[in-house]
Amino acid sequence: MLKHLKTAGCRKAQQGGKGEITKFLQKDNGQSEAPFSQSVWEEHLLQFLTLNRLPFHLIEHPTFHKLFRLARSAPSIPPIPSATTIRRRLRDIITERQKSILQTLPNDAKISITLDCWTSPYNQAFMAITGYFVDSNWVYQEVLLGFKPLHGSYTGLNLSGVVLETLVEHHIQDRVFGVTTDNATNNKTMVNTMQQALSSDVIVIRIPCLAHIIQLYLNQLLDRLKAIPLNENTETKWTDQKSSAAKANARHQTQRISYTLNKVRYLAVYIYASPQRQAAFLRLQEKGPQLVPIQDVRTRWNSTFLMLRRAKRLRSFFQPFCEEYDCEEMLLDNQEWRQIDYLLQITRPFFDYTTELSKTKEVTTHL
Repeated sequence: MLKHLKTAGCRKAQQGGKGEITKFLQKDNGQSEAPFSQSVWEEHLLQFLTLNRLPFHLIEHPTFHKLFRLARSAPSIPPIPSATTIRRRLRDIITERQKSILQTLPNDAKISITLDCWTSPYNQAFMAITGYFVDSNWVYQEVLLGFKPLHGSYTGLNLSGVVLETLVEHHIQDRVFGVTTDNATNNKTMVNTMQQALSSDVIVIRIPCLAHIIQLYLNQLLDRLKAIPLNENTETKWTDQKSSAAKANARHQTQRISYTLNKVRYLAVYIYASPQRQAAFLRLQEKGPQLVPIQDVRTRWNSTFLMLRRAKRLRSFFQPFCEEYDCEEMLLDNQEWRQIDYLLQITRPFFDYTTELSKTKEVTTHL
């Protein structure tokens, strides 16, 4: 993250911005000041929220209130820092927090790390590196060691260079015990390359992510059942082609579970793709939280289980909705709901085990 904040990709603040808001807030001795007006105050708050595309709930957040209380406690109107200054302040705070946590690492102890790579919606690649250890008081500690932008291909050699650079920054390159990664081949190469670069008395243990292994087995199971989703992202549009596919899916006479799942998926897309249909579906739910069906995707853990669990919860609302919008081809009969129950039973253990292994507040095997 520190390197990203320094790069040109991180938008720079306009020069001369420091103190502009402060000048605006300061009293002009040459002019009489208008009396305070609650309506004008609220209008300026609204302007602040809308121009900056901020949520309305922001003005109710305790930190927003605390900000005003701190300003009122100052002997004079405090200066407003520029974007460059506040970005630099963020870097300083991150560095201070990292040092503070790492100081609790006992001198004779080691630290384990875990890492993962992904690409942002803006097509920027990053690697997050997190450290874990137990301090001298047997308290679990966790620290974000680095949030690094990635350049080039995700080869094991390139990834190991980023990890080693981060470890050297924190002076812990000779204190690594275990490295938890997913099961991609490049991660095996990365750990081997790290081992070669470190001193001979440092032995790094690679721990494959058990939760990831469980998900791989779940995907194989769903694939055998012809139940695995084909899309990698949530679908947001309902087209004539998709409508025809939903009707063709309903005409199949076989009771294969794949056709049943397709009905749930089509209905989820059909509702999600239209604000009017979403509102109509939500109006049917007079009691309890208002929910809509969700879609499963290949890239999200346990998403098929979560989709079916949501569908089972909303079962009673499907029929009145489909009757209103004349889309009975997406309705499930009793036999198909029994298939949903069956698939929920066999996928729930995968969800439970993954959730149990994905803890961040308790000690697990990566330590």
